[in-house]
Amino acid sequence: MYYIKVIFRWIRRIAYCRGFGVQSPSAYSFIRYVINEHYPYYAFEELDDKYRAAGKLVCKLGRLFFRIANYHQSDSWYYYGDNKDIVADYVQSGNQRCVIEEMMEVPETFDVASIKLDSYSKEHLLHRLLDVACEDSLLILERIHDKENYATWKNIIDHPKVRVCYDLYNCGIVFFDSSKYKRCYKVNF
Repeated sequence: MYYIKVIFRWIRRIAYCRGFGVQSPSAYSFIRYVINEHYPYYAFEELDDKYRAAGKLVCKLGRLFFRIANYHQSDSWYYYGDNKDIVADYVQSGNQRCVIEEMMEVPETFDVASIKLDSYSKEHLLHRLLDVACEDSLLILERIHDKENYATWKNIIDHPKVRVCYDLYNCGIVFFDSSKYKRCYKVNF
């Protein structure tokens, strides 16, 4: 079933692959060298073998988290959801000085926060995270295209602090840098 969904999604979103048509140099660079980077990083084979039983999507998101950790070089990464150990392994392989903290309450500010959307995270975490986000913050939301979460994703895109976001179908990435024009990119991931 995973492969059928992937093939259908690729066909439907073929025009959005590899950053072509993106005019912003920073957005193009992020799409090309972080989101859709196909270079086999040094830790991927070992981590994918270790977590193969978790499923292809978990490993795919883990590799994305690795590349984001490598790109952003943040000191802390807040995470809410299941598979915390897997996420921590991928993130710390990409940035060894990054500390993974489980998010039970909203921090005063954050570098990177990753949330698997569910009823608790939407009610208690998400909107307060948007309020404490700073210019350098990066927010990753999983399961944005589930029926119960899509309206939440649309509301986040419209939030006044949100400047640039990337819709990867399986997850969404949100930047708060006010020097950028407000824009949402759909990326075939």
